[in-house]
Amino acid sequence: MEKIPCAIGILTYNSGDLLERCLESVSDFAEIIISDGGSIDQALAIARKYGCKIIEQSQQGKPIEDFSLERNRLLDATSCDWFFYLDSDEVMSSQLKDEIGKISRHSNPEYLIYRVIQQNTSPDLKQKYHDLKTRYQTRFFNKKTGARFIKKVHERIKFDSNKYRVGTINAPWYVP
Repeated sequence: MEKIPCAIGILTYNSGDLLERCLESVSDFAEIIISDGGSIDQALAIARKYGCKIIEQSQQGKPIEDFSLERNRLLDATSCDWFFYLDSDEVMSSQLKDEIGKISRHSNPEYLIYRVIQQNTSPDLKQKYHDLKTRYQTRFFNKKTGARFIKKVHERIKFDSNKYRVGTINAPWYVP
């Protein structure tokens, strides 16, 4: 089967216990890039098993001080036009994978930037928690928009909102 023409960017640091579940959920993507902070557990071996491209975080062995810097480094390392980012303990739903596949393969999609539903779950992903308000994050976008990550903590993407409208994908990614 042809890989989904989208890059997945993931930050890791000693996350071997959870990383395989994350990578399994995105294994159909054309490119998976790991930005590692100097893991000494099995995280890098797991990443290699899944054929991930691995780059080093800017400050090896130290906590991340600027998440936007690290996410932008992931973005710069991709060769795909489309980009989605996850944390190493998060999981992409199969429905979201299918939607991203359709959009990224479309020759002229309606939007180039999408917000996606965040679904909080139990650590084993079996229990889905529901908030009073549905939570969305802008997580999937085409690099042609010039979108870049901003803010050191609680990073988000910045783009020309006068030029690009944001679409919505109602399939979730899971946050344990």
